Amino acid sequence: MNDDEIKKSFVALRCTKPDGTVNNMASGCLVTYQNKLFLLTVFHGVGFKSDDEKWLMELKWNQSIMRMGSIDISRVMNFLSSFSIDENTRADYLNEILETRIGLNDIDFAWYKFPYNEIEAYYQEITNINGYATNIMKKTIHIIDFNIKPDSSKKYCFGGYTRKTNINTNSTLKIFENHLSIERDWKFVREEYIENKGEMYIFKPIGSFKGNDFYAGCSGSPIMDKDGNIVSLVVGRNDNTEEMWGINLSAYKLAIDASIGNI
Repeated sequence: MNDDEIKKSFVALRCTKPDGTVNNMASGCLVTYQNKLFLLTVFHGVGFKSDDEKWLMELKWNQSIMRMGSIDISRVMNFLSSFSIDENTRADYLNEILETRIGLNDIDFAWYKFPYNEIEAYYQEITNINGYATNIMKKTIHIIDFNIKPDSSKKYCFGGYTRKTNINTNSTLKIFENHLSIERDWKFVREEYIENKGEMYIFKPIGSFKGNDFYAGCSGSPIMDKDGNIVSLVVGRNDNTEEMWGINLSAYKLAIDASIGNI
């Protein structure tokens, strides 16, 4: 995948204060499954906020009012700790698919089914000098296959905005100063149980491991092969072993199916 394809592969999620400043950030991806449109991300990214904060998904910069167009996802995200599944299905789900050593609150996955099948979300580069957006590209809506697993013979990539610099205090633009991280040439090394996380896919960079400044904010971004197939979502990392963790999406397919009455 080239740089533009990686830039279009994820959506930016921002936790905002009432005055519009950004307090936290994460990533997600837009996917179609069973002819329905979903936002997929991770629980630790969008599952926490204060009462006066909102999680927003960025859509497109509005030059006329110098603001980012967005939709509020704070009250619509599904988490397995609160998602309603009948008790028999829930028991089978936890016993047969998920590691029983973790609780529902520890399952690091979140999703939302949009009430429509199209959405206008864009990658754009905005200058702080005049607020003009350039290099505007429509975000990719991925066709997801929950059965695709990572392969140790392939290389993987992901991208995201990271908390490399501080919040811009310019009250006019309300832009979060961030760094666009494009990561490629990662390899899948193993599947491993991580305490309080469950079974994770473990990835290592073929080159250098860059650390927090380049990865914080990528949580929820899709991890993809060279053909753009999503095999996982970024969920965490171990700086000591220089490894990235990704969730096993196939483990949560039943929850997606349940949310659309497909079981």
